[in-house]
This record gives sequence, C-alpha cells and structure tokens, in this order.
Amino acid sequence: MLNPINYVHFYESLLERGGEKYVYGNREDSSTKFEINLSVDFYKQNKIGLKYPRNAKYIIVVTHDVDNIYPSLGLIKYYMKRNPFKAFRYLLGRIRGNKRIFLNLKDITERESIYGFHPTFFLLVSDEDVLPLYKNYYRDEAVREEIYLVSKYAELGLHTGYYSFNNLQRIIEEKKRIEELIRGKIYGVRNHYLNFIIPRTWNLLSKAGFIYDTTLGFTKGFGYRNNMCYPYIPFDYEQNKWINIFELPLTVMDRALIKANIDPDMFFDKVKKFIESEAMKYGCFITLLWHNDLLYDPRFKKYSELFWRIIEYAYRNEGVILNGLEAINTWTRNISR
Repeated sequence: MLNPINYVHFYESLLERGGEKYVYGNREDSSTKFEINLSVDFYKQNKIGLKYPRNAKYIIVVTHDVDNIYPSLGLIKYYMKRNPFKAFRYLLGRIRGNKRIFLNLKDITERESIYGFHPTFFLLVSDEDVLPLYKNYYRDEAVREEIYLVSKYAELGLHTGYYSFNNLQRIIEEKKRIEELIRGKIYGVRNHYLNFIIPRTWNLLSKAGFIYDTTLGFTKGFGYRNNMCYPYIPFDYEQNKWINIFELPLTVMDRALIKANIDPDMFFDKVKKFIESEAMKYGCFITLLWHNDLLYDPRFKKYSELFWRIIEYAYRNEGVILNGLEAINTWTRNISR
C-alpha cells in the first residue's frame, strides 16, 4: 500500500506551490514537453512495482469527445470558397439536425477493436453551448440508436456542457440523460473546453457520482499538467480533505496540437522518444483525446493519421491500450497491492 502522505505530497504539492487555478475561459496555458519529474520522484520514493495487462510497460488511454455529429462551423467555413453549394447544404444540415456526417462512433469502435481495445466516448448532451447554431444531438433518434449500440462495447462518459461544468444540478441532469439512454451507469467525465476550477470542480463531480475525471491538460501543445503521469486522488487544501474522485491526466489533445501548430510527423517522433526513454521505464499513462469529428475531417487528415500511428506503435511496442475506466481500475489494483 502506498504511503498516503507521500501520495498527497507528490500529487498535489506542485499545484499548491504554484498557486495554480485552472479556470473556466483560460485559453493561454501551453506546454511542448513531456515533463514527469514529480512522477519520477513519486515512483522512486514509493518503489513502485507496476503490473499492467499483457505485461505492458506503459498504458495508452484512448478517449474521444463527441462535440459534433452535424457539420461543424469550421468545416462549413472551409467549404465556403471551395464548394459553396456543399457549404450551404452543410449549414442547413447543422440547423435542421439531419446531416449526420460525424455519426461515426460505431466506425471508430470497429476500427479500434482491431487493436484489441474499446475506447471511451464522452457525450455532450447539454441544451446550450457557447458556439452559435448549436444543435443538441441527444434528442436525435438515429444518434440515440448508435449511442446505445456502441455502449455495449465502448465506455461512455459525460462531456459536461460549457455552461454546466460549474453547476451541480446541471451535471447530475446531463449524467442522468446518458444513463437513461444506455440503461446503465457511467463513471467518467471530461469538461467541455477543459473548463475547470481547482478544487471546486473535483468536489462537484464527486458529488455527482463520478469515479474519475480526465479534464486537466493543456489547451495548447501537450504534456502533463502537474508533471504527474499517473492517475491521482485530489486533495482539497481549502477543506483539508481528500476528494472522492480520481484525476486521469490528459496528455495529448488533437486540437491542442493544431492550436500550437505542431507538425504531426515531428510530434510522432517526439512521443516515440518519450515512450522509449521514460514511459517504458516509469510505467506512464498517456491519455489521448481525439474528437470524433476530427478523425473524419478533411482539413485535419494528417492529425487523424497521427492518432492511428500512435495506436499502431503502442500496439506493437510493449504498450497496452485501455479506455478511461479500465485505466483507473488498473491503477487502483497497483496502489492497493
């Protein structure tokens, strides 16, 4: 069993010392390095002997935020000059909610099953969003049918609405919507736009009944937000108590790479180097977020290819690929030994 004093010290002291408050609306934070110094200290002090499925040396956690089922505003704008008629059809399809060009959860799940895993999909089911012409896909019967079908294989979680993440009742209502749709429980959550307030958001998500959150990451670039490459239990310094939820650090997000203008080929070499030099040595969790629409968006083909290259590499090079809940269960088994 890990020493709880070391557990809180190594996991949360960096945030406390830095006085960092990761808040709603903050879009300027960035990183272009895989920094895990805090993880290395934690690993060495606790003399961890990690045991992962299939005797893997590191874990890739695959998650997808489902922001769009209908044509995105960015894609409509992309076609305005290239194909105005197509842009107009896409615009009408977004407004009417009948152009389901990104209803691809089943396709993604089937392709990923080739590599022996099923992902986590975080579903956005709020009634309003910060983007104009927002259409809630939650009430679309064709979408509901696919979500229910996919729930038999993949893990489903909540992608809290832009205006919901700081409101307990809204969070509970959105969680209930998904659970009623799939006729089962959900355990994971990620906030839309990575909105977060430390430690308030953890407390709200815990009260709503979630086992884990995987929001804390960078909106520009990549890396580990508090130098921790393992899941952790947050500590509330304001109330001097543990919070009953795990944080699964978000490591790489597709749109954060794009925002930082990071070349996909260069990044693939960088993540390979990190895996070979540090992730294998310390048993790191590398949590990926690729949006369902971006995987099929012609504007971002190279970033879609990057995702599959990382998956292929991990599959063939001593990694194991898990979804969010599987990753948390794997970690709890290790820290309980």
